[in-house]
Amino acid sequence: MTCDNVVESVYVDGVEQTLGGGAGDWAQTSHVTVTAGSQTVAIKCTDEGGIAALLASVRIDDDKEIISDASWSCSNVYEEGWTENDFVEDPVNWKKAIPQKQNGALPWRLRDNISGSAWWIWTDDPKDDNEIFCRKYLKDLFQPLVPGKPNGVLQQHKSSLQAYVFML
Repeated sequence: MTCDNVVESVYVDGVEQTLGGGAGDWAQTSHVTVTAGSQTVAIKCTDEGGIAALLASVRIDDDKEIISDASWSCSNVYEEGWTENDFVEDPVNWKKAIPQKQNGALPWRLRDNISGSAWWIWTDDPKDDNEIFCRKYLKDLFQPLVPGKPNGVLQQHKSSLQAYVFML
């Protein structure tokens, strides 16, 4: 993962993660480990001028990956508990992330170890929102519903004992 300009913090299920790589340098890719069964990834980024964006991805298996795109939610307003799994996004403050360009596009160019399908995302105001909070729910990606069972009955995904490196 990376943020133009700085990845301030990353949380998995409300727990702040130690960043590997160059979190303070937008031209470097940082990473955290996300284990199977994780439900939420939350990232705080700051911009130091110019256009701003966040880029991230994680490969789950050969045909599944999580990428930064419009399925994420972002806000420029800090709210207590925003990193937690049970946080309820206020629709006034939390909106779908706005994809700007895919990984590889100018001015950022291709970021190593991040999927080429990932999008640089931010709020709807990438020039003036200098501090943002973005979230992605992961729950359904790791624990699909069991066919033929009532809603809410889950089975462990075949890779439930694995850990994944979230490239930011």
